[in-house]
Amino acid sequence: MSLVFIPKIKDKYKQRTPEGKIKVLPRKAKEWTKKDIEMLVNLRALNVPYTEVGAILRRKAETCSMKVHMNYLYGDVTAKRNEILDKLIGEYNDTETN
Repeated sequence: MSLVFIPKIKDKYKQRTPEGKIKVLPRKAKEWTKKDIEMLVNLRALNVPYTEVGAILRRKAETCSMKVHMNYLYGDVTAKRNEILDKLIGEYNDTETN
């Protein structure tokens, strides 16, 4: 009787070692243009959800949310919303007086 352990797992079940290491390259980030940022602000001023904004801009909703947060575009969104409301109220008042 031998005290040496001899595994009884067949060779085909043993783990194979990769022949070469797979090199993972980071993805290139899509840059934000001024046009993209303007569209983001306009859509958020209209209370469009981030999921729809992301679909329109072909970006993730989280990316759009972070762009607003990191660049502090909340003031721009509020100003644009007020501009849109003032325009609508002005048009409404003009039609009501005529």
